[in-house]
Amino acid sequence: MVNSSRRNLTGGKSQVSNGMVDLPLEIISDILIRLPIESIMSCRVVCKSWYGLTQDPNFINMHLSRSNYQPNRIILHNYTGNHLLLLDTEEHKIKRNPIQNMLLNGHQVMCSCNGLLCIASYYKLDPVFICNPITGKHMVLPSTDSKVRSVNHKDLDGYLTFVEHKSNLMKLWRLTGKKIGDFFLCLEEIHDTHVKWNGWLSYAILGGLNRDHYLLEVRFLEGQQHPKTHITRFFPETRQYVHVDIPDIPVHFKATCFKPSLVCPLAAASRLS
Repeated sequence: MVNSSRRNLTGGKSQVSNGMVDLPLEIISDILIRLPIESIMSCRVVCKSWYGLTQDPNFINMHLSRSNYQPNRIILHNYTGNHLLLLDTEEHKIKRNPIQNMLLNGHQVMCSCNGLLCIASYYKLDPVFICNPITGKHMVLPSTDSKVRSVNHKDLDGYLTFVEHKSNLMKLWRLTGKKIGDFFLCLEEIHDTHVKWNGWLSYAILGGLNRDHYLLEVRFLEGQQHPKTHITRFFPETRQYVHVDIPDIPVHFKATCFKPSLVCPLAAASRLS
């Protein structure tokens, strides 16, 4: 029996129009939802039925629920060029992101949630942009009189890393709790990085952690406004660091990890209003 959500998803139609594929849309939906998000974006131009299918809120929600099974993506804010780059660490490729350059004029990528990036200034919460780096869609949040408030938890649904100066320990903490201001920290594991980290040499763990290695953003501060940065893999068991060599990667950047999604910023904001 066909699930009711899928019946609503297809709008009562059973086949793709124009004779493209003689398959029920329920089956096509089940196939498309398992593809990498870049492939889904390509499938949108196949025909109107597929475009409408991948735009349907039920399809988008089901795809989002499966995002934990897809590899994370990494977005780079190139400080020199003031634009975003999408990094593929598996194929060692980098490409320009469709988000307009105007969004980054004096702004930073603050955080990510459900495939959406929050872009704002560290000093003023006006304007604040919410954008999807995969689809390129974005919106500006309404103006607010709220002041900037520091929050110690950088990633509320993932790992926290504490780097002790004059120490070589990598401490991973898990956040638990139900609301901001009511979170607890649980120490998960400790690794010896075999490197003395300090104010000149530091790192941050990027998302998508594997049990055998971690992807690090390593920063070297050499008296410049922005530190030199590169991506490397750290293997705790073998005590190895492997530099990720990616052509055309900028020298000065900030990396942000996110789960790719088809969520529309405007639709997400309307649900909260």
